[in-house]
Amino acid sequence: MSKGHFNAHAKDYDQYAHIQRRIANTLLEEVPRQIAPKRILEIGAGTAYISQKLQERFPECKLLVCDPAPNMIKVAQEKLGKEVEFQVCEIPSKCDGFDLIITSMAIQWVNDWELWMKKIAKFANKNATILIATPTLGTLNFLPRAFELAQLDYRGLAYRDAKSLKHAAEQKFSKVSKFTLPFSESFDSSVDFFKKIHRIGANVEEEPLSPSQLRKLIKECEKLKTDNILEARYEVTFLQAQKLC
Repeated sequence: MSKGHFNAHAKDYDQYAHIQRRIANTLLEEVPRQIAPKRILEIGAGTAYISQKLQERFPECKLLVCDPAPNMIKVAQEKLGKEVEFQVCEIPSKCDGFDLIITSMAIQWVNDWELWMKKIAKFANKNATILIATPTLGTLNFLPRAFELAQLDYRGLAYRDAKSLKHAAEQKFSKVSKFTLPFSESFDSSVDFFKKIHRIGANVEEEPLSPSQLRKLIKECEKLKTDNILEARYEVTFLQAQKLC
């Protein structure tokens, strides 16, 4: 998925990103009650829903909000104001000293989780908390089958298992724990599913489909409905870790 898709749909994102907000709220519940972070980093922040909630909870903290899509950052700036620092980037450079690092529905696009954890560890203070939510194996599992039925090579994201996320975190952090929860959205038609994905700037394919290929894919998705409903299910893994040294 390219940042250009998200960039083009930044203004519509909050209106349609319902499941992303539910996942973000679940991640926010995992922020430890006893911490009082002085500096917080949100990576892949989108329109900064999470940072907005953290700003309300920790009004004295300093926030750095990062996202690779400039228009997402513009929307975030409108929400959070001038007191917050923003960077248009996937990962900030030459920045450290954070007590809480948080990211939701972003690192599924990271190719090398171990390398990502290594970079993040450099930003974390001693005893910093790391919180991650990301879709893992089993997410949108009707799509590979639909591609197969449409006689198309699968071009979607290959979701990795939760164990590999935990393993990557354990290379740099301590007290690593995880759990996985299902989140679902139901659609009356496959067309509605693809429209919803498009409206938040996402896409189900890594390489563009031609109009005829997309029609074939939608047709096969229709055949995979249950009781005339297409269920888009996300298996989301929530991970918490701590940097002890």
